[in-house]
Amino acid sequence: MSRPALRAGLCLALCALLSGCFEGEQTFSVHDEGSGAIELKLVLGPKLSPLAGAIAKQEAKDARLQLLSELELRWRGVCWEDAQLQGQTLTAKGVFEQLDAVAFVGEGSEQPLISFAKDASSITVRLHNDEDGLGVPGLGAGEELPAEMRAELETMLDQALQEGFGGLKFTLAIAPPGKLSGVSGLVGTAKGRALVVLDTGTLKTLALSGKKALEGSLDWEGRGPAPKEFAARLQAAKASWAAEAKARAKARSGPSERELEDMKKELEAMEGELEQADKELERAEKELEREEKQGGKQKQGGQKKQGSKQ
Repeated sequence: MSRPALRAGLCLALCALLSGCFEGEQTFSVHDEGSGAIELKLVLGPKLSPLAGAIAKQEAKDARLQLLSELELRWRGVCWEDAQLQGQTLTAKGVFEQLDAVAFVGEGSEQPLISFAKDASSITVRLHNDEDGLGVPGLGAGEELPAEMRAELETMLDQALQEGFGGLKFTLAIAPPGKLSGVSGLVGTAKGRALVVLDTGTLKTLALSGKKALEGSLDWEGRGPAPKEFAARLQAAKASWAAEAKARAKARSGPSERELEDMKKELEAMEGELEQADKELERAEKELEREEKQGGKQKQGGQKKQGSKQ
């Protein structure tokens, strides 16, 4: 499959290990000044159970710091105030000073995958392609995909995206400062909110577009300055974020060797269960095929006997 689709899907999962299926929503509440609040809720898929289990075994403070460190790597321009993992559900909240500085980046990359641009009465959301293009020889970002290659690549993309990210549905919900008045491109609406839905269809469109970015915009009417109490919240979050910088860096060192070994064993057990289920399904299909063949022979035999009596 093309690198942009694979990379976008992997990076949306917060870290390289989070490549399992998940659903989630990230809500942005934006003020006139460009500041705002952000809330995240992710429901992690079965493939992420070992990671979730390892974090759950940690002390609450350590688990929080590890989650915040991962969020820090992915979201620029956000001061995260808190993060919790309960079962398979990850929740987090934070604030930002300027929406234009907020960006979602891929692992080990300086290039944003998602970025924002705000002016007086509109916000533009961009879903960026890989800086190296589609991973097709001689084809870079911004170049059109040759027609003869499109059908073959679409088939490969459909299969790879379904296998890797079939349960992916990540929604960016944006609440503008005023009353929403219009949307375009990637941005849709539901229940009065502006939404950008990132799923396998969106990733496929991005990969096949040949464009450096897909974008959409939302417009609003009226004004919505930041509440008076927000300034104090922002300052407190910035101070706490700076104070915990070293602790987050330490937490980012990752799980211990023993935890990694436990995660590996759990993954191997899951793979074994899936393999066994595939074998049982194959046996059931063969048994059904034999029964159908036997039923067909019995039917033919009955027809022959009836013909001989006549």
